[in-house]
Amino acid sequence: MARDTSRVEVVPALEKLPKGLRKAMVNLMSREDLELEQAYERVTTLLEVNSEAFDKAVNSKSNSIYKSRHMTELNRARGTLERGASLRASSEHKRGYQEGFNQGKLQYEVAYRCSICDKPITIIPMSEGHKALVNYMVEHGWHHTSCQENE
Repeated sequence: MARDTSRVEVVPALEKLPKGLRKAMVNLMSREDLELEQAYERVTTLLEVNSEAFDKAVNSKSNSIYKSRHMTELNRARGTLERGASLRASSEHKRGYQEGFNQGKLQYEVAYRCSICDKPITIIPMSEGHKALVNYMVEHGWHHTSCQENE
């Protein structure tokens, strides 16, 4: 049963407390029907519980902020690394392409020297030059060397 707060005598020890705390103590004592020492213990318990809840909330918020900043920095660094890897891969791709192109050119390119400037003239497949070369070879009886040995 709750005490009637209008008739509660103010204990001298409570008068020294700040007004807000004094009011809270008086309300607690009347609401829970506590003596002064019991009220002190109850307030201490409530403060500790609220302090722990407050600490958890602060820690949770600070961890969230830390992780958010950490992830931002991590993603920024990852982007830098990916751009660098992309540039390296692009450079390596170009180098590999050029090496393959040069190998294919050496193996399959058909070319002859210009009679005036001596620069190479490449026969492009299915071009007029290619058709003329094929016709020349057919007209002059070009053949496999192995076919000539079998005759």
